[in-house]
Amino acid sequence: MTIDRMGQVLVARLGPRYDAFHEEESQQFESELCQAVADSTVPRIVLDLSRTEYFSSATIETLFRVWRKMETKGDAKMAIAAPTPFCREIIATARLDDLWPTFPDVESAVAAVKS
Repeated sequence: MTIDRMGQVLVARLGPRYDAFHEEESQQFESELCQAVADSTVPRIVLDLSRTEYFSSATIETLFRVWRKMETKGDAKMAIAAPTPFCREIIATARLDDLWPTFPDVESAVAAVKS
């Protein structure tokens, strides 16, 4: 995962897989996202899933922990960008799109969360 900044919005570009078999990578994912949120003055994150083939329920739990930390800073906004077809199914099944809007690309997601 890499984290870029587009203005005040953090763009987390996730890697190909996040599951229980890649526990060390998942822990690093959470640590890096939490640190980026802590360092940010405005809690805004876009999750770029364009390269992500799969993520597990453990990843969803991580996203909720990060989200709770963002909410403590006030006016938190998170969006999902460019999910691959299988990830889109996971998002719909877990109803993550009820909480975090999904966009076809990073640019539209960034535009939505920065307002």
